Amino acid sequence: MEFSDAISELESGGAPLEAVERLLLANPQEEKELFSLADETRERHVGKSTCVHGVLEFSNFCKNSCLYCGIRKESPVKRYRMQPDEIVENVAWAAKELGYKMVVLQSGEDRHYTGETLCELAREIKKRCNIILFFSIGDRTQEEYASLKKAGADGVLYRFETSSSELFEKMRPGTSFGTRMAHLSFFHELKYLVATGFIIGLPHQSSKQLAQDILSLGKLKANMISIGPFLPSPLTPLASQKSPSLPLALRALAICRLLYKKVRMPVTTAFETLDPAGRQKAIFAGANSLMVNITPRKYSQCYSIYPNRFGEREEIEKLTREAIEFVQGIGRRVCRGYAKDLRPQFSAPACAE
Repeated sequence: MEFSDAISELESGGAPLEAVERLLLANPQEEKELFSLADETRERHVGKSTCVHGVLEFSNFCKNSCLYCGIRKESPVKRYRMQPDEIVENVAWAAKELGYKMVVLQSGEDRHYTGETLCELAREIKKRCNIILFFSIGDRTQEEYASLKKAGADGVLYRFETSSSELFEKMRPGTSFGTRMAHLSFFHELKYLVATGFIIGLPHQSSKQLAQDILSLGKLKANMISIGPFLPSPLTPLASQKSPSLPLALRALAICRLLYKKVRMPVTTAFETLDPAGRQKAIFAGANSLMVNITPRKYSQCYSIYPNRFGEREEIEKLTREAIEFVQGIGRRVCRGYAKDLRPQFSAPACAE
């Protein structure tokens, strides 16, 4: 299939696997056109707004043994757990002092935090500050997630990692692809905002599988797309594997923008870690928000899912200021409002134009 034919397929509203796979294999000249089209699509459908969100990693304990993750159960990392009142105070500080209006609370799969503890955490945060609150805590029961929603949680960040059940269960021993898909189904039933996505360039991942990952996002009706390149950790069985090239990761991002025109697409830290210019390149390939690590610095270096994570040693105030200056410097509008594109009922200033 010719590059122009693949583009035409996407622009006409179709998304055959062959067309997506062809775009993933674009040559350097073709990818320039692909990135330009993705950026134009972002401009036309979501405007110049580029949102700055916060991620607080409150525990690096995990019961799982995922082959790609540096905080897997067997990892020798220094473990930590933040106390609930400490979590609340840090979120409230980020909201009131630094202007964050959307925060993701993320952890390994740590059952130390009971369902009731997480619900109380959500209630206290919502009592203290008016933010959009996401949780990224892995597999819990539908009842637990229903209670968490009632307690004030607005969204979930829950990647499906790969659409291949065989690759999923190989990379995540002891976990079930069916369970993953069931969660992504009941999240919508519970009226959560759903952020999901996959890892680009996992070992043994084919271009066809990556194309299927991209198309799966449409079936899963994601409100936010969270994708990033595989980065090997020396603390895992995949330590000797190679990362994908940044251009491949950017091509996947751009195709997502062409297919899912109005969805929010953050630049994940993996892009920024893979290449010092990864943030800017991703923004000009269709992304429209930045994620800033607001974890207290005495903990952030211990959340070592992969080495040398972007920003893990920088002060939070500095990272926030630099993110805002970056957005302004490329001529985009910084949005620090309440995401009317995600939650139309918010009356405060919207993130989207």
